[in-house]
Amino acid sequence: MMNSFKSLSKKMIFLYFFVATQITAWSQVSDLTIEKIKIEAQLQAERGKYPMPGIDPPDAAQAFSLIQTRDRDEWANGWSLVAQKYLDQARNSSSPASASL
Repeated sequence: MMNSFKSLSKKMIFLYFFVATQITAWSQVSDLTIEKIKIEAQLQAERGKYPMPGIDPPDAAQAFSLIQTRDRDEWANGWSLVAQKYLDQARNSSSPASASL
């Protein structure tokens, strides 16, 4: 169970930093409003395209509902809150199978 938790933790950390860095890069484009950035990112999540492959579209929608500005800390907080349910699932799992995404 511990190896499964470590594996899931590594995946969650990677996913968090991947999404945070890619979305932050998108948010640096000055001609895009925050709403356009969120819409485009949500579409990419729904299509499974870069930079959102593997992101569950409802998770993306939940994170974007928590984000109102381009502030990187706000983006990190929004995605962290979404990721917390997966971390809780892994911590509360009784077997590696139930800890997996």
